[in-house]
Amino acid sequence: MANSTVTAVTLFQDRARVRRTMSAVLQPGLQKLVMDELTMAMDTGSVRARGSGTATATLLGVATRIENFVDAPVDGLRDLETRAQTLSDAIADLDAHANAIQKEAASVETLMGQGASFARGINKGQRTPANQLATLATLRERLMVLQGDGLVAARERRDKARELDKIKRDMDQVVAAQPRRRYAAEIDVDVKEAGELVIELTYNVYGASWHPLYDLRSSETGLEVRYLAEVQQNTGEDWVDVALTLSTAQPNASLVVPELDPWYVIPKPPMPPPLPRAMHARPADATMMMAAPAAPISMAGGPFAKLNEMTVNEAAVSASGAALNFDLPARASIPGNGDPRKVTVAVLALKPRMDYISAPKVDATVYRRCTVKNDTPYTLLPGRGQLFEGDNYLGACTIEQTAPGQEMKLALGSDERVLVERDLSQREVDKTLLGDKRRTRFGYKITLENLRSESINLLLRDQIPVSQSEDIKIRLEVADPKVGEQSNLNLLECKLSLAAGEKRVIRYEFTVEHPRQMEILGLS
Repeated sequence: MANSTVTAVTLFQDRARVRRTMSAVLQPGLQKLVMDELTMAMDTGSVRARGSGTATATLLGVATRIENFVDAPVDGLRDLETRAQTLSDAIADLDAHANAIQKEAASVETLMGQGASFARGINKGQRTPANQLATLATLRERLMVLQGDGLVAARERRDKARELDKIKRDMDQVVAAQPRRRYAAEIDVDVKEAGELVIELTYNVYGASWHPLYDLRSSETGLEVRYLAEVQQNTGEDWVDVALTLSTAQPNASLVVPELDPWYVIPKPPMPPPLPRAMHARPADATMMMAAPAAPISMAGGPFAKLNEMTVNEAAVSASGAALNFDLPARASIPGNGDPRKVTVAVLALKPRMDYISAPKVDATVYRRCTVKNDTPYTLLPGRGQLFEGDNYLGACTIEQTAPGQEMKLALGSDERVLVERDLSQREVDKTLLGDKRRTRFGYKITLENLRSESINLLLRDQIPVSQSEDIKIRLEVADPKVGEQSNLNLLECKLSLAAGEKRVIRYEFTVEHPRQMEILGLS
């Protein structure tokens, strides 16, 4: 049996592929190498081994078994236990010190309370009132010192007790994450020529994941995107100073090519006659009528390269669609207790195109927006981002999946140097009735003013009503400037360019025509 260490991890979004390495000097013959204390989160069906070195050998097979322990085989737990014992001893010393202080303070208080004895001494001429006062002052000073020492000891004990309580909770968490059962892998090797052999064991573990985070900093020169990954794993197996690869592959994706079944249609059966009221009843348990969900398909396996001096059966990792691997340049340490760690994937410098957008009907504010093309080799996965402008924090944003070559849009908050105001400028009822129809004309005025020192491009959004009745006719009569786009739901968009200091008024009018006796709702 030789010591093994985790040297590399490929982390998927719902599991991980772990590579563990050990080295041994082997003599010719059949040899059994054992890697023990492996996590119980391991998928035993995914275990593979390979090796290389100066020895000439053939890999015969790999098997796993479960080992049971009296205590949890955890190095971190042993360290916690040592710290807990040290704190317990320190608390015991403080308790003894506090007990001695209490006893001495009680003795001092007893002496201070012996006024009758002191009085008899004064009457017999053995003591003077001055001696008496000096003795009381000394006792009082000593009592104050003891009380101060007691408070210091009590505070120190409280702090150490809190630290000990935290360590005990950490121990409980470690024990829960790393039970008294572990896997061991046995690798059978047929050594033809003696020498050193380095064995690599790879296996999948569950309880590990990563998801992207972003810090985005906007400046006059561009947009810096700090691509981060929050990684965590609760396998009970610490990954210390490992080569970490983040993968977008989906090992659990089905490899079955979808086939179409016939699409049948049948006539709708006639409605059954209504039941009497007394026969209407709710099923006792509606959930019993629901079909149980299908169990997910689990895929196991991993890549195993063929080595010079080992013969081994190989299997390939399967993924659905194109996947990317992010090989982090720096090694990482990820604890096995579920505590998250942040690692940097890349720092990307992007060139945004700035424009402005406003919908004054719902918000009389002009917002900044940038359009950014992802001209990097990195796919930006969906995740949360924190947006800054220089050193000013603007707020949280959501990053949609953006492949290389795609564009994404980011809102950069409002700009108080661009003003917008929307007013109802006209509401007139046509006095002439056409075929018992009434026509009302509405006019709106939108005033824009650019107080910035440079020109801007602005997308103005507004709307006119949408009729939900054939008897109500709505028409856009006037638009100055012309509307660039009008959707089926009468949403209007107009693209404008405002020079520095320019003030512009946009006007549009629409008519609503309906039967004279009909009352219209929703026009206010």
